[in-house]
Amino acid sequence: TEARARSEELLREQAQVQNLQAEKKDLQQQAEELSTEAKARSEELLREQAQVQNLQAEKKDLQQQTEELSTEVKARSEELLREQAQVQNLQTEKKDLLSKKENEVADMQQTLRINNKLMLKSGADLKDLQNQYRVMMQQQDKQNTLLCELKEKLCQASEYYTQLNLQNLVPDDNLLEPVGDSLEEKEGKGAKG
Repeated sequence: TEARARSEELLREQAQVQNLQAEKKDLQQQAEELSTEAKARSEELLREQAQVQNLQAEKKDLQQQTEELSTEVKARSEELLREQAQVQNLQTEKKDLLSKKENEVADMQQTLRINNKLMLKSGADLKDLQNQYRVMMQQQDKQNTLLCELKEKLCQASEYYTQLNLQNLVPDDNLLEPVGDSLEEKEGKGAKG
C-alpha cells in the first residue's frame, strides 16, 4: 500500500513537472514576444531621439531667425521632454517586466530541478522498499519453514512424552501409594526444584 501511494505520488509529481515545463515554454514565448517588443520600442526611441535632435536643431535655427517663434519652439521642446520621460518610463517598466519574467523562469527551473531530485529520490526509496519487502518475505518463508519443522518435532516429542507417561502409569507391586499421588509428588518436587 505504501509502495502504491508512493507510485501515485510519483505520477502526480511527474504531472506537475509536465505542467511546469508547459508553463516554462509559455514564459519563454512571452519573453521572446517581450524581446521583440523591446526591440521595436528601442527602434522607436531611436527615431524619436533623432526627431528630438532635429527639433532641437530647428529650435536653434528658429531662435536665430526670430524671437517671436522662440515661445513656440520652447513649448515644442517641453513637449518633447515629456515624451522622452514617457519613453523612459516605458523602458523602465519594460525592463522591470523582463526582469520579473526572468526571475519567474529561474524559479521555475529551480522548481523543476528540485522536482527531478525528488522523483529520483522517490524512485530510489521505492526500489529500497521493494528490496526490503522481498528480504522480509524471504525471512518470513524461512520462519514458516522453521515453524513447520518445529511443530513436527514438538508433535513427535509430545507423543514420546505421552508414551513415557503411559509407561510410568503402569502399577508397581512394590509401591503402596497410588500412581496418581506419586505423580503429584513428583510434580510438586519438580516445581520446588
